Amino acid sequence: MTKQLKDLTKLTFDGPKYADHGLEIDDLSELQAYKKLLVETAKEVWKLKNPDRARTPRGWLDSIAIKFYGIEEGSASVALKREIESPENQMDIELPDEFDEAAEVLQDSMVAAATDQPLPETMPKNVLPLFENFGNNLGEGTRIRVKARRRPQEAIYTREVQKRLATWLEQTYSDQFNQVGEVRATDLDGSRFTLRLEDGNKVEGRFTPKQEALVTDALRDHATRRLQVIGQGEYLCDTAKLKRIIEISDISIVPSGETEYHDGAPPIWEVISAIGSKVPPEAWKKVPEDLARNLDHYLYCRKKEGEE
Repeated sequence: MTKQLKDLTKLTFDGPKYADHGLEIDDLSELQAYKKLLVETAKEVWKLKNPDRARTPRGWLDSIAIKFYGIEEGSASVALKREIESPENQMDIELPDEFDEAAEVLQDSMVAAATDQPLPETMPKNVLPLFENFGNNLGEGTRIRVKARRRPQEAIYTREVQKRLATWLEQTYSDQFNQVGEVRATDLDGSRFTLRLEDGNKVEGRFTPKQEALVTDALRDHATRRLQVIGQGEYLCDTAKLKRIIEISDISIVPSGETEYHDGAPPIWEVISAIGSKVPPEAWKKVPEDLARNLDHYLYCRKKEGEE
């Protein structure tokens, strides 16, 4: 047997503190946290490929060696490599395995959290809490660029992305909403804004370039004007509070204390029909057969019919 090195992932620490291409000793904990994420995700990928096995083979974890051999320029880049044992006459180690897939799943999940997209179905839910330990040393103006070897683009990992991933396990449901609130902050680079609702709850959303002027106008005149937002939102099951804005279908500025009525808005049944027409056939197959009988369970996390 001979040991060979296989490219896996590159982590690039970016920001003013890394301008000298050096890492602080504390930053090594980020590499350890990422390895933990990678190994646990790879373990779940292996289980999906081997449904007849209750656990990974004995010694599987002990055989995993992930190394780096220096810090490259371009801020501070660390190329992670996996050490693999292979027969003397087997030199091709480029075929993807569960670790390549794990690196891609982690990167896709970071992109989803950064762009307000649904979490990939391939991301193991039991691994999500481990994101609490990855990114703890990131501060203002710092980030980690993550690139799996087979991905053409990088994912941008920040403390905000970390928080979203680590708390993604909260039970939620999505529903239509029509809310009026005060614009408290905007991020033009990220096309984000923060809306404070009448009950004091603050939620984040993303606006389109066409909506930017309305959002910034509402922020400038926030003492006397409010923003009415209509769209799809994510709600917390335990409190039924709006957690975040998923998609905006319409926004408008209204005077403080007044909700604008749109007499040209389509009837609700037309809105529902339009939404349903966008759902692919394979998604309809996932609809539970007992949906009508247990609608409140699937929408609001209540107990199913007959459950105590």
